[in-house]
This record gives sequence, C-alpha cells and structure tokens, in this order.
Amino acid sequence: MRFCPKCGKKGIIGDFCEDCAPPTAALFPLPELKACVHCTSLLYKHKKLSGSLEEMLAAVVYDQHKKKVKVKLADKEVIIKPGLAVPVNLLIRGNPVQVKIFGTYCEQCKGINDSTYYEAIIQLRDCSDEVLQFVQNIFHTHHAKPSKIEPVRGGVDIYVRNQGFAKMVGKRLKEHVPGHLHISHHLVTYDHLRSRDLHRATLYFTQLKHKKGDHVLYKGEMVEILSVGGKRIAARGLETGKKYDLEYGELVKSS
Repeated sequence: MRFCPKCGKKGIIGDFCEDCAPPTAALFPLPELKACVHCTSLLYKHKKLSGSLEEMLAAVVYDQHKKKVKVKLADKEVIIKPGLAVPVNLLIRGNPVQVKIFGTYCEQCKGINDSTYYEAIIQLRDCSDEVLQFVQNIFHTHHAKPSKIEPVRGGVDIYVRNQGFAKMVGKRLKEHVPGHLHISHHLVTYDHLRSRDLHRATLYFTQLKHKKGDHVLYKGEMVEILSVGGKRIAARGLETGKKYDLEYGELVKSS
C-alpha cells in the first residue's frame, strides 16, 4: 500500500496525498481536448474515451505524464456546446488545473441532428394500419422520431437514426405481431476512431395474414392452421393429416 512520504497517510494515488502534493498546474499541463456533445465521449488521439468526465481526464493525464492521479471537477456543472471551447476547472491532487474542451460530434453522432441521417431501415410489407400504429407508438413511448417515413409499394420504409433502437422495434414486432422478420447489414463506411467498418441494417417485416381455421397452401399441400403462437404456427394437412410446426417465415413465403 502506498503512503505519503510527508504525512504518512496510507492508500494514496501518486507520490503524495492531496494535502501534501505540490502545485500541479505546471506539473500536469493538459492539451485542448475535444468532446462529443451528444454521447459525451472525449475524442483523444483518434480514440473515443468513455466513462465519467473525471475518469476520462484522469486517463488523459496518465497518457500524457504516466502518473495515476484522481481528477475532480471544480465546476458544479460542465456544459459542452458544439463549436465552442469551454474552460473546465479541475482539482488534481487538491490543486486547481484548467483544461479547455472543444465541443464537436464524434463519427457515430455527427449526423444525429441531420434529418437525412439514418443507421437502419425498417421495411414494413403487407402490414395493416394497426401494425404501423404499433411501431409509431414505440417511437412515441421512447420520445424518438424517425428520420423519414417513406410510403413504398406494398408498405412503408421507416428510416431510423439509431441501429440499436431499430432492432429493439424489430424485436417488439416479432413478439407481438405474427409475421416474418429478416435482418441484413451492408457496409457504409470505415470508422477511423474505432478502426472498424460501419454497417447499416435493414429490417424487413411481413405480417402474417392468416388465423386459426384458415386453409392455406404449403409446399403444394392444402393445410389448416390449428393455432398461431408467439413464434410458431401449428398446421395440419387436409388430405394426409400430417401435422406441421412452422415458422412464420415458412408460411409467408409459401402463401
């Protein structure tokens, strides 16, 4: 366990405790930093730092000076605005230090205020008005807004800014509406901050029109739907009496 060589206090981080440490403004100068005003990440050396602002600044201090220190915010509130360099007052080892943080957008968030920006498309095909209303209610409940809703032949395309949110909507559809959901991805660009490819997602959903008692054609045989469950359909061949346990997608493609 580390201890302060001046007062003997145990459990310190660094060379001295906060009371005995020398002034740090000159010891730990910090460069002007950039922060994403949407996701609040610090953008440092082509990387995105995550965590609290104090934790991210402590990581910058360690990278710059190879010293593990505890960083505290001296300001009650820090508001980072796009296009402005905001002075942020800190306490490092009990001494005041100021760093300027320039507000901007990271690669993932730069289009968040752009009405044309989207990360996923929800394609509803052969769906009732109730299904569209169901999807719109999910957006409303989460205070979200699609980038665009475009009517197309056989349904609508809903452009969504956040891919994770779009997949959550797809999961809700699959749980509450009988039908078939297919998800695919395609490459859009390369993220230099995270050194990885960025993809857009397409969620294609087709509603199942059939209900219990309906007769439909399945692989050349007329079958009767016995039940429509949460994820699967039970059916029986009218001529052979053979029973089928089907996924929604199988019946959608055959009908």
